[in-house]
Amino acid sequence: MTLAPILLSYLLWQTPMADIKTNTNQPEKPVVWASIAYVNTKGRKGPGLQYPIVWVYNPKGLPVQVLRRASEWSQVKDMQGEVLWMANRVLEQQNTALVIASEPVPLIADSRKRNKVLVRLAKNVVVNIQACEAKQCLVRVRDKKGWVDKTALWGPVQTRRRKKT
Repeated sequence: MTLAPILLSYLLWQTPMADIKTNTNQPEKPVVWASIAYVNTKGRKGPGLQYPIVWVYNPKGLPVQVLRRASEWSQVKDMQGEVLWMANRVLEQQNTALVIASEPVPLIADSRKRNKVLVRLAKNVVVNIQACEAKQCLVRVRDKKGWVDKTALWGPVQTRRRKKT
């Protein structure tokens, strides 16, 4: 019997987690987002039709974070943190976000005046992102366009900046 596995276990057990260094020279991977292109989109346990369906997603436009891509499948994470696989053909590159606030969120006509509320957006409403500033995003919902606080949204809003005109 060799003592190497026992010694390694002991050393790892004795080493504080703060002393274990990670490779910080590697650049962070950019966060990639996609939107679900169809209603009743299936999320599967693995990358193929032979894998069981974990969730069926509605409505169209829900944002998902793309963790990795295979040839015809993408591993994605939804707003609940569920990691599953979707066929690439059911994903599109639209900038959408999901309202996650528990109370209705005001859609404001002008971000600087903050006085005219166009509508109030309920939880789980999908919005199309037009542009973002430090704390707000300009979004479109059907025929309404206005500003919403980023904290009320889940999706690619943390990585978007306002476009220079």
